[in-house]
Amino acid sequence: METLTPGQIERVRLTANLFNTIAAGLIVSGVVVPLIGVVYSGNELPRWNWGVGITIQAVLIIMAIILHLRARENLRELDK
Repeated sequence: METLTPGQIERVRLTANLFNTIAAGLIVSGVVVPLIGVVYSGNELPRWNWGVGITIQAVLIIMAIILHLRARENLRELDK
């Protein structure tokens, strides 16, 4: 078992934080922003196809979950 130096531990934590921050950004851009757009558009419907919009949202959510799980996997290196 290898002992990590404080610098290596911090690099692992920063990398996990980066993955998690990107995942949060994907959730915001894929879910929150479109919902706010629909709420504030009033009676005016968006010009894009609903199927395409929902597909893009689903892909962004899946990518966010994958990145979050990658961040958790990264932090597991500290338990070794």
